[in-house]
Amino acid sequence: MQLKDEEYLKRNILSIYYKHYDEGRTFPYYRFMGNMEFKTLFQEKKIYFTNPIEWKKSLTGDKSENYLEDWYTDRNNILKAYRLIKQHCIKTQKQYCTQQYIMSVYSNFIGGAALMQQKSFCYCVADTYNERKMMDEYHTKYKRNIIIKFKDSFFKKMSILSNGRCVPAGTYLYADIMPMIYIESFDEFINEYICKSQTLTEIAKNTFDYGAFLKDSNYRYEHETRIKRHMHINNNFNVQCLSNEFYHRYFYVSNEEEIVNNSMLYVQKCKKTLDEGFGDVSDRIKEIGGKQSFELCLNELEINEIVDGILLHENATESEKNEVYKLARLRKVQVEEIDFDKVCVPQISV
Repeated sequence: MQLKDEEYLKRNILSIYYKHYDEGRTFPYYRFMGNMEFKTLFQEKKIYFTNPIEWKKSLTGDKSENYLEDWYTDRNNILKAYRLIKQHCIKTQKQYCTQQYIMSVYSNFIGGAALMQQKSFCYCVADTYNERKMMDEYHTKYKRNIIIKFKDSFFKKMSILSNGRCVPAGTYLYADIMPMIYIESFDEFINEYICKSQTLTEIAKNTFDYGAFLKDSNYRYEHETRIKRHMHINNNFNVQCLSNEFYHRYFYVSNEEEIVNNSMLYVQKCKKTLDEGFGDVSDRIKEIGGKQSFELCLNELEINEIVDGILLHENATESEKNEVYKLARLRKVQVEEIDFDKVCVPQISV
């Protein structure tokens, strides 16, 4: 195998970490696509990962939708998290609770929150396609007449290492894949995933692993699984190192206003350093559909290695159908026509 240099590893996914589902899952992933995205994938062999913050800013974004991506930059939420964590520590430790213990728990939360603030880019798929609300939004509202059925392990084909092991030191691109966690409020996340953690390491891990995949419960109908890309900077910028650094700086502080102020400054300082990792790959960051996106080239793959089939709306225009069939033949992928306007549609057979 040809060795890859650091510049290559900054532009291509070195490893993907599979979270939350069992490795043995067998169901496929689906994604609604418009003509342009379909042609980009099948003709140019490119996929664009979107900066999730951009969704709220774009013309096609739903301004009422809360993606929870920026909750950790809101001072009121950090204050609320500190109070909830402190309350839980006092409740569980009772008379043995100390401020140092509270700060040890809270510092692990801040370490995960700081690491998560790095600029990231996401690719979203779903484990189904035939829910009424999905059709209303993606097909009726956004006029997408194509559904791509990805193979159940397609993301492994998109990474250099299939198991995420033996990664090098230094800067490289990696990704996490995980189904979204739909919650009613930020309080729910803090109580369920942070306060109920059994160890300090688990607190930090849950903050980063689960906190990066939160979405408002009103959007459960999306059945979203997200591939979220990050840039690994160096071994000192991991959850545990950041948590330890914050703790050793501020474990003696007891004033909550000072603690929250220090937290906000620390998170922003870490974000600045973490975002510098994308500075050398600005050629891959492009404006697509009014959204900042990261371009992933799939030139070393055949499309039918990751795509299992295409569902095409039977009432699409002739020109759209001709384009789909032409590129499907080119990539040796099967097409099935169905009526997207019917709620219950049959599963694709390939």
